Amino acid sequence: MKNSWFVKDIKIKVLSLGLLALCILVAGLPWFFSAFEKTEFTEFTFTPARYKSSLDKQSIEIFSDSSKLLSSIYIGWPIINFTINSDSTNLAVSAFNPWETLRIYDLKTLELQTSLKMKVPPRFLVFSADNKYLAVAEEHNPKVFLIETKTGEKQSLNLPVQPLSLLNAEIPNELLIRSEQEVIRIQIEPPKILERNAKFEFEFGDEKMFLDPVEICFVHGVPHPLFAQKEVAMSDEGLTGFLFQPKLN
Repeated sequence: MKNSWFVKDIKIKVLSLGLLALCILVAGLPWFFSAFEKTEFTEFTFTPARYKSSLDKQSIEIFSDSSKLLSSIYIGWPIINFTINSDSTNLAVSAFNPWETLRIYDLKTLELQTSLKMKVPPRFLVFSADNKYLAVAEEHNPKVFLIETKTGEKQSLNLPVQPLSLLNAEIPNELLIRSEQEVIRIQIEPPKILERNAKFEFEFGDEKMFLDPVEICFVHGVPHPLFAQKEVAMSDEGLTGFLFQPKLN
């Protein structure tokens, strides 16, 4: 008789535990299936904009075509130079900041993406053609630094000359470095020099020739689109680009 009650008691407890487990399972179903729901993405609109340094050189101000101030990014230290990438998703700023000499901002959120401390604020800044890398250099240092924009991972390459400017080579993994003596073509990843005294195609009437741009462009003044500086970041006009803003439903 006692055994009979003992068995019934066990059955009741097992049934109760089963019902409790079922309740927990049912309660967790919405959370379980929510994990498989499609992730929502923020839609953006983009407005033609002009990026300029502020009068005190401590902020980047973003203006519309009609000169209306749309937004700004406070740097807090004197800005040396800045640049934006080809699709206006990243801004790189070099400043006299002893802790964060170089900053890269996400222009969709206007928030800091990565920062680096360098011995000297770099004066030359250029994004690679695919926007994966930022190349920086200083005119008195024969070295170029190559920075992965998302992670901030930094590599460097020693140069045989002191750079005067960095140029986007229009090829994703390449960069051009102009010096007084020559133009050097380098590979970004892994960093190495590909070509010294690099030659470029020039058109003279119907004739096309590959020539040394130092001799043709900078000595004789023959223009080449690649070496014509279209905009100066620290000028009154600044740089043209776009401003991303969340789309309102």
